[in-house]
Amino acid sequence: MPVVNVYVVRHGETVENANGIIQGQLDTQLNELGRMQAGRLGDVLSGTAQAIVDEQPEGDLQLVPDPGLRERYLGDMEGKHGSLMRRGGVPANAESGPALVARCLAWWDSTIVAIARSEDIPSPVNVLAVSHGAWIGTMIRSGLASRNYRGRDKFGGPLFNSSVSLVRVDEGGRTGEIVTYGDISHLLLVKKDGRWVKPDANNADVLSNEDDEERRAGFEVYWTDIEHILSDASPPYQLPIHSRHIMVVLNVYLVRHGETDANRQGIVQGQLETTLNATGREQARRLALALKDVEFLHAFVSNHTRAIETAAAVMKELPTLKWTVHPGLRERFFGDLQGKKRTNGIYPPSAEPLDKFVERALQWWDQELLGHDIVQHQFDAKRDETRNVLVIGHSAYLNNLIRALGSQRGFDITAAGKVKSINTGITILEVGDRHGTRGKIVQFSDVRHLQEMEEEVVKVNVEDGDKKARRMEG
Repeated sequence: MPVVNVYVVRHGETVENANGIIQGQLDTQLNELGRMQAGRLGDVLSGTAQAIVDEQPEGDLQLVPDPGLRERYLGDMEGKHGSLMRRGGVPANAESGPALVARCLAWWDSTIVAIARSEDIPSPVNVLAVSHGAWIGTMIRSGLASRNYRGRDKFGGPLFNSSVSLVRVDEGGRTGEIVTYGDISHLLLVKKDGRWVKPDANNADVLSNEDDEERRAGFEVYWTDIEHILSDASPPYQLPIHSRHIMVVLNVYLVRHGETDANRQGIVQGQLETTLNATGREQARRLALALKDVEFLHAFVSNHTRAIETAAAVMKELPTLKWTVHPGLRERFFGDLQGKKRTNGIYPPSAEPLDKFVERALQWWDQELLGHDIVQHQFDAKRDETRNVLVIGHSAYLNNLIRALGSQRGFDITAAGKVKSINTGITILEVGDRHGTRGKIVQFSDVRHLQEMEEEVVKVNVEDGDKKARRMEG
């Protein structure tokens, strides 16, 4: 019966890894650095999967896709930023920890232990298993530890992309030893005189593989410039452990339409068609001046007349800005209350249910704003970028959207407080990733552009249940 050396490798880096997005069982691809990491691993081992196969003599290594090595299923958290799970924990519909341990051990027994118990395979046998961070950590630190494998003192540090853990299984598969855990020395080597060697330890661009504290910190602080690496005319070169996270920030300017007579009179509009009054037109003109120096990628506008008129005034100052009129931004339907003054905080049964209204707003946010090709393209930037989009809508819609982003998406909306939006007030939401799973309000209903108007702004939002006047701040 053979001794089995199992080289357990975490896949190379993906775009999602670099941006802190939870992948779970989502299908993602290696980014540029991930492909380089896998290639380097293939070079050094000579013997993430296809890159290693490419280094082998034809026919010496068989590549077998195995569903038993799939990553842990993380339910509703897949595709979202890791900070959400750190705050809220693993979701209820994720694969449980005990279930993952059982799945890992089932694969180990049916594959590795079966080889170790074979009577007709010469010793030693080398097996390469390419899998994922949670799978590998659970398999070794929980599964094999429960079977009293030796070498558990070697646990430590994170499992970086393309890291190698070596487990040696004794004859018969009953016991074994964890020889190395999460080794990344192959990323720190350079080629000298035809040999891979560790570079000068004083090189500031190298994280010492022995310094566990630096290894832990490396995930956050390690520096790299992929373009510089790729343009190096005389490789080989050291590879970084992790890409520096490219900071692409999307500022979403949320603006309420200008004033209407219904606003002035305290009448609920909802989905009634109303037009800007003289004050509203002046507010829109001042709004345009306040925004004229902002470089916007695109504008999204509700298809209600009062929103379109507000947008038209803005476009006079930003004539090249392209804008999309979308019904998904329509105000909440208030049923029998529309066209009437609101006397209490109760909406009639004929009104659009609040949960359906919020669902509609979030659907627009996900599909039409974040899903827009222009917006998604910005998150593919190769350098730090800050981009802006403009949204012109309505008080109940924008306020409920903000609340939902806070309660359901983990946005920091503390800057909003209990303040309601004012006509043409400018709110800025900072969105930190393409999936919209993290962000914060950096400005709420700013109306400094209205300070010198003779007509006082309407400070009560009858459509959003605000019974108290809001003082316009200087």
